[in-house]
Formats: sequence, structure tokens, C-alpha cells
Amino acid sequence: MFAGLEHSQMITRLLRRTATALFVVAVSTNTQADSMPGLALTFTAAGPGTSQADTIVAPNVWLHVARGETPSPFLAPGPFTASWRGFVSVDLRSIYTFQAEVNGSLEVVINARQALEVAGDGGMSDAGPPMPLNKGPNEIIVNYTPAKTGDAHVRLFWTARGNYPRLIPQAAFTHTPDEFLLTAQRRQRGRELFLEHRCARCHTPGSGTIPEAFMNAPEFTGIGSRRQAAWIRTLLANPEAARGDARMPVMFHAGDAIDSAEAVAAFLTTLTDPGWSAPPEPADPAEAAAGGTLFSTLHCAACHHPPGATEPAAGKLSLDHVAGKFSPGALARYLKEPTEHYGATRMPDFHLSDPEARRIAAFLIANSKPAEGESPRPELAPKGRDLVQTTGCLNCHALDLENHFTTRPLGELKLWDGGCLAPRPLAGTRVPHYAFSDADRRAIREFAEGGFDSLQRHVDAEFAVLGGKIKPEYGAKFIAGLIVEKPRPWLAARMPGFATRAEGIARGLANQHGFPAKTPPEPAPVDEELAAIGFKLVQANGGFSCITCHAVGKTAAPQISESAGVNFAGTFDRIQHDYFVRWMRDPLAVDPTTKMPVFFDESGRSPLGTVLEGDARRQMEAMWQYFRQGQRMKVPPGVGAPVPKANGQ
Repeated sequence: MFAGLEHSQMITRLLRRTATALFVVAVSTNTQADSMPGLALTFTAAGPGTSQADTIVAPNVWLHVARGETPSPFLAPGPFTASWRGFVSVDLRSIYTFQAEVNGSLEVVINARQALEVAGDGGMSDAGPPMPLNKGPNEIIVNYTPAKTGDAHVRLFWTARGNYPRLIPQAAFTHTPDEFLLTAQRRQRGRELFLEHRCARCHTPGSGTIPEAFMNAPEFTGIGSRRQAAWIRTLLANPEAARGDARMPVMFHAGDAIDSAEAVAAFLTTLTDPGWSAPPEPADPAEAAAGGTLFSTLHCAACHHPPGATEPAAGKLSLDHVAGKFSPGALARYLKEPTEHYGATRMPDFHLSDPEARRIAAFLIANSKPAEGESPRPELAPKGRDLVQTTGCLNCHALDLENHFTTRPLGELKLWDGGCLAPRPLAGTRVPHYAFSDADRRAIREFAEGGFDSLQRHVDAEFAVLGGKIKPEYGAKFIAGLIVEKPRPWLAARMPGFATRAEGIARGLANQHGFPAKTPPEPAPVDEELAAIGFKLVQANGGFSCITCHAVGKTAAPQISESAGVNFAGTFDRIQHDYFVRWMRDPLAVDPTTKMPVFFDESGRSPLGTVLEGDARRQMEAMWQYFRQGQRMKVPPGVGAPVPKANGQ
């Protein structure tokens, strides 16, 4: 395939890289029995007279904090230091060197020996001294002090003997939790519970509070057109029984609790929407069967166990109740537009067509339980209206009705063992009762003891999950479901949209992996000379034959064997430059199942020795400059027919 490259050499290299990729799995079996994944990362305020600190579990030695921002909601913005502690494990004893991208000063100590001590302005440092790592866990301590100018930025790399710098696999890092970390985690959990249960809607924390503290619950306006009265009554009487993950408290627990729930349900049923239009779900068994297929195709079972499941999975929301919950036609409308009446819903938007939404609704309703019990008595509606106005319902649920419920602001609360945190409902009162566990109540108390300053700020990494591949700008659009053209249009899977959380998740993905929340601009306009070389490198004649599997703009790949690669025209908008380089250097190390071949050897040499002197780094940069052209990139000769139009998102 490549000029001057022996077949035996290629096989040897592929085997070597397969072994390297499997290392990620192998190291996880060599950690200490009492260890947990990741490293303990402690942030400490560095200003004069400050003693603030917070510890989290970090997946790797990666960090990016914008200038003037804080690395933790429990630290005020200002100077800070960061320290990672734990273990790094290897499968076999070997010699490694360490280096880092760093803005500031960094020290790496492994097994009580200094592996790296550098100061930098954001670029890659020189390598530290050769460091022997023992088979299994090796103690690692990393101390970082940000520079006085610019963003705080750290990413740690290692190099095995005869190799090139690589990101350290996340599976290599473990830590042993200590009491300091466990205390910090309880405080963090308390803050999460405080926000999730909308405590600030009743106990106002003051000005400057983050928006997450004031998220609304589903609207009451028009609820009578969307929900069945019997289900409303059941939910009010016992939220946890009606919905396993319910954050709604028990509002009525006096002797007339059942009557109060029925009265509120009777009132809410009267709140209909005159403009409501939703055709009933089809009763045709064929439609329901088609809906069952869609339920499976869209992987709904990742979050829900289907109606009638004999072995309900823990942590998944049951769908047994949907027939009794939704009014006729309301379920299909909800599936079509989940955020219509509740912007903070965790239900994603799958961009369903009207027929798809009706079919899934038909499947769920045909297989779930209908509402039980008689409809609430209309004569109870006035009592229900009064209860809605006086028991705190309107603190969370929007309705054009005067709210008569008042409570103490957060700063005036002194006791954290009673009230809403009491282990049992307070008889004879209208204090809401939450289904908190003992651990939950302890977490909230420890959060309260630490003060509520953290409610005034959040960090992007709070929303982070694993990532490091996608640019945050593209990621935000993709997560929100705003990307119409699918990067891989041949896949049947459909990426759901999480519009209300998309930007936070995308920014957090970037920050947690040591990237800024906004992609820095490329240092210069497209290097047209290099782009022309990149154009030749993707071709079949004299290049790497990339176009065999990859489409270019509106032109398809000509000779796909098993699966197509992504379209080159969207590469620059989607992919972090760092990820592109890591992927091109060693695709198997990134994804052991990939069909992408390995082009460059471990010393950074290319089989195309006459192009840019065979320098892999320069050849990758030439291809990157070609990809920077986006939709205006030239189509190489020898490509196939036009790309089929993508069928929606």
C-alpha cells in the first residue's frame, strides 16, 4: 500500500499498536484493591489570608481555567494552586519520560523521585529525566501553580522508550479516598441536592445566585389538557411511588392528605388550554409494533425500562404509568417537543416526525397501565385552588395566580435537622417532606455548614463528561440537536438533543480535558502551499489513499470496504487539532476497534519519504491545512458519486 514499506514491517507495527491499545484495559487490573479510578485533585486558594480548598476526583492531569475564573464553585475567583495525588499504573516495568503543556510552574513526583520540574507559557515543555516505573501502581504527586498572566493550563504527557509523547490513559490513574476527599464529596453532593430539589425557590439565597438554583418545574398552565387527573392525584399523594426518581416532596401529610391531593388534582384538571391540539395515538397494533421497533432503535431503554418489564433496572425510569399519566394525544406531542412546557427536562429531543412520535406513543400506551381510581370531584376545585396558593406549589410551577406561600430566606435558617430535612413528615404542618436518605441529609447539612457562597458561581467542568475530541462550539450545537448533517449518515442511531444543557456540557467537556471553553483561533490564515500538499496526501496516487473511505464535501468515497469514514469537509469544524494529531499518529491507541490504518512509525517518520522529507508532523499539518478549507476544499481525482442526502439529524 505504501511505497518503500515492507509488508512484514506493517504487520509488526500493527501488532505493537494493538498491544498498546490493550494497555488501557490491562492497567485497570493492576491497581490497588481499595483504589478508585482517577486522581484526587485539590484546589487551594492562594491569596493572602485565604484558607478555601476543595477536592474532586479528576480523570487525568488535565486542567484549563480561564483567567479570572475559579476552578471550583467552593473557591472565590483569584489565585489558586492545584495538586493531583494518587497512583499511575503500568503493565510492565519500563522507563518513561514526562513532559507537559503548562502555563505556570509544574512539578511531577513519582515514587518520591522528581520526574519533571518545568515552568512554561502554555507550550510543550522539554522532557524530564528518565523515570523507571514499576509494574503495577506507582505513587504520583503533581503540583501546579498557574502563571500570573493568561489562562491556567496543564496537560501531562509521557513517552515510553523509543516512542513519542502520548496522553496518559485515564485507566492508568487511581487514588485511595481519604476522609478529606470524602468530606469534600459530601459537600459537593449536598450542593447538587440543594440545586436539584430547587431549595432556593422557597429559601432565597440572595442576589448573584447561579441560574441552576432557580430552574422551574413543569408549568401548571394548561396542565389539564396534558395530564390525567387520576395520575395527578397519585403523584401528589405519593411522588416517590408514582415516579421513582421524583424530586417533588410530599406536600400533604396531615390527616386530610388524601382529600387535599384530590382537591388539588380537581383544580389542576380545570386548567385546560383552549388552543390545545393533539390527535389521539393510533390504536392500530401495527402502529404500536412499529413504535416498539423505534423504541429499540433509539435506545430508549438506556434511560427507561419498557412497560411490563419483569426485571426493572435500577436507576431507570419506569414507563408502566404513561397510559394513565398522559391525556389522549399528549404523549405523542411530548415526544415530539419535550421542552414545550418544561425547559429543564432531562428528556432529549430525538427530532421525531409526527408519525414516529405517534407510533412510539401507541406502543407505550398499548403496553402500560391505565389510570386507576375515579376522577376527582369538580366541587373540590376551589379548595384545590386555595391549597395551590398556600402550600408552596407556585414557588416552582408557573401559573398566573397569586402566591400566598412564604418562608424564611436561606440566610435565616439555623436548624438543619428538622423542617424539610426531618426524617419523617411533620404531622400537623404543611412543611414539605422529601424522600432524602440519611446520607443525603448529612450531605446537605455539611454543605450548609460550609456556607452558601458556592451558589453564586459554577465552573464549566461541573457539566463535564468524558470527551476531548470535539470542539466546544460544534459540541454545543451537536448536543443541542442543531446539526442537521450527520457526520456518519450511514448510522441508524440518532443523536438526541439536550438544548437546555448543551452549552454547559460542551464547555465542560473541553475544560475537563485541558482545553479552553472557546476554541482559540488558528494562528494564521490557511497556508495554501501546505494545503496543496495536504490535497495530494489524501489522494490515491502518491498519497495515503484517504479518499478510498472518506467522502469530500458532496462527493462520496469510491471504494468503501466495511464502513465509511467521516466526511473530510466537516473535519475542521468538528475536531480539536490536538485530537486530530493523536488520531493520525496512532488510531488504534484512541479506538482499538477502528479500521483506520496506521500511517506513521513511532519515530515520527512517514512511508511517503519524498513528501516534506517524510516528516509525519509536517505531513499531518499539511492535511490539517487542507481540512481547514472546509466546504471549499478541492475534490481529489478518483472519488465517487455524490453523497446521498442525510435523512435529518
